[in-house]
Amino acid sequence: MKRRFAILTFVLLSVITNLKCQIYFKNNNTEPVYVAFAQYVIKPSGGTWQTKGWWTVNPGRTHLAYENPGPNDSIGYWCMTTLSNDIFEGTKPLLVHPDEKFNIQPADKKEVADAHPALEWYKFRMMRLKPGTTTGTITFKQ
Repeated sequence: MKRRFAILTFVLLSVITNLKCQIYFKNNNTEPVYVAFAQYVIKPSGGTWQTKGWWTVNPGRTHLAYENPGPNDSIGYWCMTTLSNDIFEGTKPLLVHPDEKFNIQPADKKEVADAHPALEWYKFRMMRLKPGTTTGTITFKQ
């Protein structure tokens, strides 16, 4: 009985771990936006933040923002309108490259910023996916 329970637990954990979470970013604004995304990545040595950017998302368009294993990730975004330069930020400071495409991990460590002076701290809007959520859309509207 204990062996069956152990096997069943292993199978269930394997299935849950391999779920794909697809989160989209939809621009319902009247002008294009530049957007950067952040996600909390869990590693055996602990968790860290990763940021990626830049993408231009035109009005009415949808962009695949995240395709992560597991449904319980913390995610975020930072965006700016391309014509009026309105910034929509949050409260979580994370590193980005202000002028070039980037993929930074860890994006929440001061020593990374110190080692790369071109990087800047931007404040991301954060959210936590509900347990069991595997797909969803972040809809941006000014």
